[in-house]
Amino acid sequence: MLNNNVIIDLNYKDRETGQILRLKSIISNDFSVILGSPGSGKTQPLKKYEKSNPKVQFFKIVAGIKNLVLDDETEVLLLDGLDEFLLNDNCYKFFAQLKKFLNKSVKIVLTCRETEWTKELEDELNENYKTPKIYTIEPLNYRQQKELAFKYGIEDSFIETVDNKFLANPQMFSMILELWKNDKKDIKDKQTLFREFISLASDESNVLYKKYMLKEEDKLYRYLGYLAFFYIFSDMREFNDKSLKIIACDSYEREIIDKVIKTRLFSDRTFIHRPIAEFILAKFILKALDSEKLNFRRIQSYFIKDKVAIPKLKGTYAWIRTLNNKYDFEKINAYEQLIYGDIPKLEERKGFILQVKEESKKNPYFRYNLRNETSDIDTLSQEKALYSTEIENFLIDEFDKTKDLNNNYPMFIVNILTKGEAATKKYIISSIKNNSINEHFITCFMTLFKDDKTTLDFILDKVSKGNIADKNNHIKEQYISLLHDELRGNEIGKIISSYNYTDSYITIYFIEFDELDIVKQEEIIASLGQNITTSNKYIDNNIEKLIERFLVNIILAYCDNQISNEKAYQTFKKVRELFYKNDNRLANINIPTYRLNISQQKIVENLFEFFFEKYVEDILSSPPDRDGRYYFFNFDNYFFYDENIDKLKVFLLTVDKEYTENIKKELLINTLPYSNDSNLNKIITKAEEHDLKDWLEEKIKVRKQIREEDKLKQKQQSDAWTLAERKEIDGFINYISIRSDDDLYKNLQFMYYIANLFLFENNKLQKLPFDVKRRLNNLLQNFIYTKGVSHLTIESIVKEDFLDKRRYISNICFVSTYLNEDNLSKIPKDIKKYLYINALRYKYYKISTDSFLEYIENDIEFAIKTLNETVGIIIDEYFPEIKSFFGKYLDKDNIEDLKLFVGISADNKESLQNELAKQFLYKYANKLCVSEQDFSEFISISNLKEAKAIEKLIKNAEVNFDLDDACYLKEILMKNHKLFQCMDKIRLVSFIMKQFVSEKDFGTLNNYITKEYDLFLFLANNLFPCLSYMELSQLLELPYINKDIWGDKIYQRIQENRQISFKNHKYEVEVVKGLILENKIVDYRDFFEETCYRLENLKNEIESNRNNDKLDFYNEPKETSKKVYSPKDEDRCRDVILRRLSDKYIDILCTSEKLEADNRADLNIKYKSNIEYEVQIECKKDKHRKLYESINNQLIKLYLEDKVEYGIYLIFYFGEKRKNKQYMFNKLEKGIQEEYKNKIKVICIDLTVIKKV
Repeated sequence: MLNNNVIIDLNYKDRETGQILRLKSIISNDFSVILGSPGSGKTQPLKKYEKSNPKVQFFKIVAGIKNLVLDDETEVLLLDGLDEFLLNDNCYKFFAQLKKFLNKSVKIVLTCRETEWTKELEDELNENYKTPKIYTIEPLNYRQQKELAFKYGIEDSFIETVDNKFLANPQMFSMILELWKNDKKDIKDKQTLFREFISLASDESNVLYKKYMLKEEDKLYRYLGYLAFFYIFSDMREFNDKSLKIIACDSYEREIIDKVIKTRLFSDRTFIHRPIAEFILAKFILKALDSEKLNFRRIQSYFIKDKVAIPKLKGTYAWIRTLNNKYDFEKINAYEQLIYGDIPKLEERKGFILQVKEESKKNPYFRYNLRNETSDIDTLSQEKALYSTEIENFLIDEFDKTKDLNNNYPMFIVNILTKGEAATKKYIISSIKNNSINEHFITCFMTLFKDDKTTLDFILDKVSKGNIADKNNHIKEQYISLLHDELRGNEIGKIISSYNYTDSYITIYFIEFDELDIVKQEEIIASLGQNITTSNKYIDNNIEKLIERFLVNIILAYCDNQISNEKAYQTFKKVRELFYKNDNRLANINIPTYRLNISQQKIVENLFEFFFEKYVEDILSSPPDRDGRYYFFNFDNYFFYDENIDKLKVFLLTVDKEYTENIKKELLINTLPYSNDSNLNKIITKAEEHDLKDWLEEKIKVRKQIREEDKLKQKQQSDAWTLAERKEIDGFINYISIRSDDDLYKNLQFMYYIANLFLFENNKLQKLPFDVKRRLNNLLQNFIYTKGVSHLTIESIVKEDFLDKRRYISNICFVSTYLNEDNLSKIPKDIKKYLYINALRYKYYKISTDSFLEYIENDIEFAIKTLNETVGIIIDEYFPEIKSFFGKYLDKDNIEDLKLFVGISADNKESLQNELAKQFLYKYANKLCVSEQDFSEFISISNLKEAKAIEKLIKNAEVNFDLDDACYLKEILMKNHKLFQCMDKIRLVSFIMKQFVSEKDFGTLNNYITKEYDLFLFLANNLFPCLSYMELSQLLELPYINKDIWGDKIYQRIQENRQISFKNHKYEVEVVKGLILENKIVDYRDFFEETCYRLENLKNEIESNRNNDKLDFYNEPKETSKKVYSPKDEDRCRDVILRRLSDKYIDILCTSEKLEADNRADLNIKYKSNIEYEVQIECKKDKHRKLYESINNQLIKLYLEDKVEYGIYLIFYFGEKRKNKQYMFNKLEKGIQEEYKNKIKVICIDLTVIKKV
């Protein structure tokens, strides 16, 4: 991390809005999370902020915050290093500790490494605690790099010389700076850069190398590589005492490791930057390969899964490919190789760039995808580092040809060219003149002209005249950002005032504003106000935030004695006059006192007392209001300040000044709202000093009388309301008091009325006397025991309630059931069925009968029997035509399925039939559509449009399938996802996709969600994620799918699926240790690759035939004189392989499997240390009549589909039938099913050329 004395303000990006902010803005939130990569600057800015703010408390949370005690004055709590806590504990424990602080008024900022901040962790926080605002630390921009160099006392030439390689990371910046200070080396490639880093670290640790004789570079790399292996492969984020106890051993001594991690390559017991660890690990692995400690195929399998590079391992793999000149490693995509690796040869670099263009057709958002995978590398800086003057014209030509592509490739080229020189500048200026370049690219290229105000003025002029679109104000923002030092304040204000409104607001990201001197800030605000007033623009929240920042800076300037209190007062007045002249509202501006320390807060309090004093003087110097009075109540709004100040003190002081008697009276009257028993005498005394005591006492008397009259009126009004309500209540009490319970039970309308009092928590119920409420409670509770309910049956509910005819008795019984939850066992058995179904139908009211339902369903047999009986009655009563379908498909033992049909209701019989059929379809569509006859009959009976949509899909009637059908299908799939699994997924998705005619269909219409937009979201969020790589690829092959609309979206989904599948991939520490020290197998794939490697080695031995190895595969001649050798059969050839492998390798278990499903030559290999790791080998002679079919029909069907994950197809080639061995081999490989191509290896042992002896 940077030296504590060399810290600059970092930029933070709001993850939700994209807005760039500074730390002091983030701290204004109740709860914020700051994410960053190692060395990005998460900790030091927080420590600096704490030092300058007494009300701020900083705490490292490596051991949790259980024992953290807040200081009494703490207003902001900075919690640093959640990732360190998560090394040894889980997030649930931390959040439980955090909860007590979240419930306080203190503002909280939490930091964490971005790689450790998972979606699961965030969901837990959002759902069970508090939702934070999340920010990511932005890489150092060019201006910040210059500022940092200045603070280190280094000239600007350093920035240009190093060519921006890793300067975006503060920690790496300091390391490169030290390299440059040593001998000002012009480092041209990353390999040299990293080697120099490591050399620098070793030079600083001479004691280590002298004591342990580790002077040779390879020995240093050996220890570093060992640690890097765990850092990269096991996510070992800290080499603490606990982790070192596990990984230290005789080969890698603990004492030496402790010394190594004290070098400058480590900080806080971890690598200072992941790319360095990746470089070191790559060298370590290649060294192990050269020494044959690891084999090439296995190493590659750790990085590549299903032909996709593991996201977290891409950096290391790119370095392996860069440093390797011996092994044929599988390629990863070109962009990742350029970003992670190093391509110093320019022609080779050009080739990779062109390959990126080609790959962008299938991975259109490759930059976005890589940023999603990792935060440990700044892709923008790495892109810029690809620039070289020798390829500048090539890059310009590439951009010109591809600038209209709808993917990441043009932006990739733009970022490289932002380091361009004369040729690029000439091209950009020409393109702007010709209007042949869009606003987004112009914004990026403007950095090329940061020292060329003439060109920037030319661009701004084109924007002002409307020749260049700048809808989102990005060009104007960039112009101000690049030139704010030389622009006058009024010029900046004028530009901001010309911003376009986007969706009724404008966005200002002018983060440098606070760094300008106060005079320039004032000029900007004045100009902004004048121009906004002139143009009658709306003052939105973003402009108000800028005004607020200015007013806070005015206060801070006063606290620092830069301006007088009079100047501050006049500035506040001017802001009010400029922006809110005719508006007395508080606006959205407030003075955030959390940014002030204790001494500053006292100063500000005094300042606003001065403001009030001046405000009173200003009011008194103006003409009085129409009634001859002076009013001062608007001060808080006028000056955007709602903190308490001693206004009474100001009024009393002002009375002593030279004012007329009438004004003095006015001032004394205004003291009365602030009067109380303790200070009233003080006010009277002041009046007496000015001979106004009698007058004031009379006013106080009148004021008191008015207040008493107001109180009396309020009481009378309240009494009137109470009286009316009392009459109603008295009438109610009187009604029930003269009637017996039996009389009341007979009046169902009355019972319904009191049931609703309970059902809807009516306030009237609370105002009744206790004995009345108790009687009502008893009346309702006992209702289900009266004779009047004995006739209640399931039939009565079905026939009278299902058509939305809510009867009085249903409500009454529901409330009665609720009130009997303590007496469930006493409920009459003869109406239990009725009460159960009734409770299910009313279960969504505020009062709950859950206890009753649980009581009933504990007797699951009774509940299911009752539900089946009810469903049967419903069908018989309303829709007997559909009865056969319920009989065939309804799961009569599934209580949740049965409940679906019990809760249905509708306005009329036809609607009820429709609802029944729809619920049935939603639930059983996946089963129903299997039978064409049943489905056709169901459609005929139900006439459901949803069912007809499925029918069109099944019959492939795409011509008749329209947008409404797609929407019906969506509704069914939302309820029954199993339908998606049992149908032709490709056809289903493609039918829906065809409803989108153009890109416009993906959007909303005037912020209204259209059917098309809703359907698109369903496709993107619900269906695409359920499609495999193969299925997504098949969609793209369909001729009727519009590639212009869907190509990018499907390719993007493919990439996201791959990212998700490997996101949390890592190996256990003990597994990695076993691999490094003992070459142990780490997983299924590793064992497969090792088995292939061993079998290929054996194949090479046999084919070399040094010891007549091939003879093992031939029978001894029957006729000794002729000595003609004939090939052995498959079983005996297989047995030779089994014997040779068993003799050669003691760590595997080889067994032959005979006569399984007529499959006669199988060989199974297992790893003795973990017998779950196994490989199935299918052996065939080249003349086998089913040679080409057996991979799919035997190896896959009998084994790989459900028993074993990997297999080998081993061919014994004697040349008896198939003379072209290569043709045979290619045909076999090509015939493997696509999804198994990475799981099956074809190996052919050439056993020909056996001569007659």
